[in-house]
Amino acid sequence: MSTFSGLDIALSSLYAQRQGLETTGQNVANANTEGYTRQRVKLVSVGAPTVPAIFSVWTGGGAGVSVAGVERMLDNFLESRGLQEHGIDAALKGTQTLLTRAQQAFPEPGDTGIQSQLSAFWAAWHDLANRPDDPAGRRQLLEQAATLATSLNQAADSLTKIRQSSADQLQSRVQEINSDAQQIASLNMAIVRATEAGMSPNELSDQRDLLISKLADIAGATVRYGDNGAADVFLGTTALVRVGDVQDITLRPGDPNDPDSTMSMVWTRDGTPVNVTGGEAL
Repeated sequence: MSTFSGLDIALSSLYAQRQGLETTGQNVANANTEGYTRQRVKLVSVGAPTVPAIFSVWTGGGAGVSVAGVERMLDNFLESRGLQEHGIDAALKGTQTLLTRAQQAFPEPGDTGIQSQLSAFWAAWHDLANRPDDPAGRRQLLEQAATLATSLNQAADSLTKIRQSSADQLQSRVQEINSDAQQIASLNMAIVRATEAGMSPNELSDQRDLLISKLADIAGATVRYGDNGAADVFLGTTALVRVGDVQDITLRPGDPNDPDSTMSMVWTRDGTPVNVTGGEAL
């Protein structure tokens, strides 16, 4: 064992710990950065030589430490499960918001609600049936009918506006999905290139996973991570993003001749419906 081996071991330790301090500084600097995942240095022991040599024997216990890489403190399984729950939560919140807006169109129970006005309308009919020759009863019936009709028209108008607003929001969401999918595919390719070149793609992975989380909130997207660092994103069982390939979606309008027909998301390639299992677009 060389006399300078101890110094070499100490030097390798200094280099490794310096990178550890730099990584800690990176974590502190990005403590409030959205989507940032904490990182840590992966250290490996440098073993003693194992190849025998003539008149040379290694008597030390090792040759120090080296940095094998900087890894993200992330569990892919828990991340996938979290995306599923995000999608379910976003779907429930979206339904709650929509139903709350619809409920506001019907101020029930109350003196100005449709139920109260219906009761007054039928009561006016009852009074007119008992006294058909009374002009006041006729006027009262007409006034009650006009009030009820106005309330029904207002409620119908409110529901129509809610439906149109939901359709406009869905159109915006479809554009966001396609845009985010393109960015995810581009980041996937950059991550693959960085991984193959032995460089750290951690920040790129953070940007990509933040977009995937956004897609989970919009359309209940799920993810499957590959060995090359890329991530495949799925809507239902169909891949929206597969490494660098993207399958766009589009919005199919409802049948104008069918009042019960609604807009739906379909795959642009073949027109089949998108199986959305969560998110605001559910």
